[in-house]
Amino acid sequence: MIIGGDKHEVVMNIRHAIENKTPYKSVETEDPVIDRAVVRKMADDQIQFMRTRRFHFMNHAVRGVMSLIELIFSHSTTIEGLDKIKGMGGGVLVAPNHFNPLENLAVRKTLKKAGWKRPFVVSQALNLGMTGWVGMIFKYFDTIPIIKDHEFLSTTFPDALNRVFQGGDAVIIYPEEQMWFNYRRPRPGRHGVYDYAAALGVPIISLYTEAIDTGKPERSTKEFDKTHYVVHVLDTLYPDMSLPQAERSKALREADDAQKKAFFEEHFHMPIDAPFEVADIVGWHPERREDQEERKSGSPADASPVDGSETGASSANRVEANGSETDGPQAEKAPAEEAPKDAE
Repeated sequence: MIIGGDKHEVVMNIRHAIENKTPYKSVETEDPVIDRAVVRKMADDQIQFMRTRRFHFMNHAVRGVMSLIELIFSHSTTIEGLDKIKGMGGGVLVAPNHFNPLENLAVRKTLKKAGWKRPFVVSQALNLGMTGWVGMIFKYFDTIPIIKDHEFLSTTFPDALNRVFQGGDAVIIYPEEQMWFNYRRPRPGRHGVYDYAAALGVPIISLYTEAIDTGKPERSTKEFDKTHYVVHVLDTLYPDMSLPQAERSKALREADDAQKKAFFEEHFHMPIDAPFEVADIVGWHPERREDQEERKSGSPADASPVDGSETGASSANRVEANGSETDGPQAEKAPAEEAPKDAE
């Protein structure tokens, strides 16, 4: 299942970001754009709302619906290395790679099988502006809003984390921050999740979620196949409380990046910084799009290569012309830029 419309331009944005060595670049084309002050108010209001009876009533109902959705979408998910965290318990931060809106269902399944009953997911506060059933999930499900605002990240957000940890639950924070659709290579983590682990003294469960092409085309587009997931549990990371907080955070981040890189290179038998290839976007079959365009036009399609040729690079340049370098309100999606400095 693909959420968020046509992903062809998104893939071109990913390729362009790789070529320009900007692994934290926003690549989605349909994200909501909301004024910064409005987003801050939305985040504050949501944190307060999560303490009300109405929220708890609706949350109970939405959790029931989400449990059913998890069963449907994660029935084929397998887990490798579950014994590393099974029965561990207690408040923890969870650091997976991020490539699909639905992959957190696989992560939640993993955590529940390990013993955490109610894993929370950190989500950009601007998602609260979504409408329909997706917006309802963000408002009433087990999500903690986050916004790029120093005061919020230094006080409100860590307080929200501590409330979850006091209940012995887990919180999922994506170190990569930006979602890159079906991108299989783990990207370097921003410092946010590691700052909070270092400041609050909680371990980090490191996960690599692998997407696998099923060979069955998506209903909404023949350009992509359906995928299923394998969650690989890597070694749990513990903050060294004998170090200064900044050094604790740095050590956690470097250790997490290193083990994800090592796992990827051993598992896929390729260097993590190898040139971009079609297989890096799991389930992507650009030749089908070219065939479809050819049938529509009645003439041979301009089959632009995507594996490092000059023609493919021209395609990436067109993405830049379409505004992929724009920051503005989209910068709300990079919370770790404003780590809790006063906690250090």
